[in-house]
Amino acid sequence: RACALLQRHGMSAVNDAGSPPPPRRGVELVVKLGGAAITHKDSAVESLDEPALRSVAETIATAIEELRDAEGRPPKVIVVHGAGSFGHQHAKAYGVARGGAGALNELAPEDDVNRRLRLGFAKTRNAVCRLNSLVVSALVDAGVNAVGVSPFGAWSTRGGGQTLNVETSPNAMAVAIKTTDAGLVPVFHGDAVFDVDTDVAILSGDVVVRELCAFFKPKRAVFVTDVPGIFDKPPPKPKRARLGVANEEGLPVHTKKKRLSVDDETKKLTLIREVRVDEKTKEETAANDAEDVSWRASRVAEGVTVTDDGGVAFADAATVFTSPATVFTSADVELPTSSAVDVTGGIAGKMREAASVARLGVDVYVSSRLPDGAAAAIRGRVARDALEVVPDENDDENDAARERVTKTTKKKRPWMGTLVRGVESRRR
Repeated sequence: RACALLQRHGMSAVNDAGSPPPPRRGVELVVKLGGAAITHKDSAVESLDEPALRSVAETIATAIEELRDAEGRPPKVIVVHGAGSFGHQHAKAYGVARGGAGALNELAPEDDVNRRLRLGFAKTRNAVCRLNSLVVSALVDAGVNAVGVSPFGAWSTRGGGQTLNVETSPNAMAVAIKTTDAGLVPVFHGDAVFDVDTDVAILSGDVVVRELCAFFKPKRAVFVTDVPGIFDKPPPKPKRARLGVANEEGLPVHTKKKRLSVDDETKKLTLIREVRVDEKTKEETAANDAEDVSWRASRVAEGVTVTDDGGVAFADAATVFTSPATVFTSADVELPTSSAVDVTGGIAGKMREAASVARLGVDVYVSSRLPDGAAAAIRGRVARDALEVVPDENDDENDAARERVTKTTKKKRPWMGTLVRGVESRRR
């Protein structure tokens, strides 16, 4: 399918002279900002989490500067964000996610149902585009040459938003190609789009990430969520009031890691630290891209708790890098499908798409935005095999700014999150 899109963009495997074209720099990084990570997703009205957005925007800006090549050229980076409290409510209330069954064409009857669906489609797009503008503004303010890109128009889907329909989306990747080649950072978002099977559909940001990764094969993808990884059961959400207090860098201010209900053993969780997926068979390669991908946990940390700042408190050093005594698979983990207003599948949908991306050979890092979580993954500072944070010369300064100075600053620190490991034979 990637070859078909390349040909449609005039980027065939050989040039007009019959020889291979000059090599193009590949995409280094795709970052997905979850709606729950940058907005107050369960809010009944649109509500941006400004400190969170500012923090992750500054992390992306830092990563771009750190990853410049020997000639000073910035890395190719693509950002995608979800809708959060911008759009999900409209999509649910007006039934946009359920599709139109012939509602959006010139022969559709002008009844109340179709009028309502059209209004919902317009309101959903208006809301997600408004959030896109806020995300782009935060990135530009942080020093990122970001430009907003809406999937609507160039992207159409099949299966009710489950996968890109190549036949009706010949220019789906054209803007991303031209934008990254120009040294700019395209910022895509979840959107309301046309669908060949259901007329209209919600194209989730997670599906956008999967399609972009299938085409560009980046070195890594990072899913920034509101919880630090994938757990064996739904973790408690960090206290939003505490996260809402930020220092001048937009980072949460805290003086110590206070565990949530540590005396209650039922709150103890198992953090899935590493996930492996099997390589596709020939039959699976030809199947629908939206199929569920089975996976298994290869490393876990048992007895952890989620802290007030959204991080992880490990029980002890011995539990950080263990292989699971009980084999966790995709069928054993309680992944909530969605919240009351989420129409895109929640963390279960995110894990499905992350496993699909890993099958392409792309490492996927899933964590919250904290320095030892998604921020380290965005900056490329996670030791892939050890699952430790790679320290840099700024660690002492950063720790002081975050009020986290300890005598163990220089010691190895476990990375807080879940690595969905890319299939080795397909890695770049």
